[in-house]
Amino acid sequence: MKAEDIKFNDITRILFGSDAPVSFLLELVIRFLFLFILLIITLRLSGKSQTGSQNRIKQASIVSLAAAIGIPMMSPTRGLLPAIIIAIVIVGIQRLLSLWAFSNQKVANLVNGKYNTLVADGVFQLHDMHQVGLSKERLTAAIRQKGILHLGMIERMYMEANGSFTIIESQNPRPGLSLIPVWDKGFRNQQQKSEEMHVCSNCGNTQAVKDSTCVVCKKDKWEPGVIV
Repeated sequence: MKAEDIKFNDITRILFGSDAPVSFLLELVIRFLFLFILLIITLRLSGKSQTGSQNRIKQASIVSLAAAIGIPMMSPTRGLLPAIIIAIVIVGIQRLLSLWAFSNQKVANLVNGKYNTLVADGVFQLHDMHQVGLSKERLTAAIRQKGILHLGMIERMYMEANGSFTIIESQNPRPGLSLIPVWDKGFRNQQQKSEEMHVCSNCGNTQAVKDSTCVVCKKDKWEPGVIV
């Protein structure tokens, strides 16, 4: 299209475009219905996991399908066959990877990802948190949403392969690091504190003697452990 062909008051061009005739709108509906059904069939044939967790392969498949379907849906000069071929290839790759991952744990971890332990025995696992790029602020917010107010109430907390959190509460809670924001001093002061056990303000490690360096994170900032 030449520059002189672009006019602001050209409503026909704005609504229908310059290449496709008005009759293409009917064909567009037919193309959309066909490709929509193709998309549903492709996701169905890719396996039930496709409609569940957001793993790496699912994300790549959806992006590839969107790229393959978008062009023939909108362009009258492109046929539908390439989209069908790409859908078949995606289903084939999904099936092959699923079979391979079933018998090979390394492939399964590569395809689906693996879980990380974020809290163990009431202590932040700082290395795993750094590995997944998760800040303490975001993690404590996720824990508070479960009604847990200090780390001593947690036996294990995992980040699953799909990015969700799983919390296993301790049957015998120990004194732990308060999860109430520091600025909410009124609420923090209402929590019952231990007179004997102190916790590291950085990782939540529990220690009877506070005048020393934390054996977990090597910090030396302590506060009374929260009981309730």
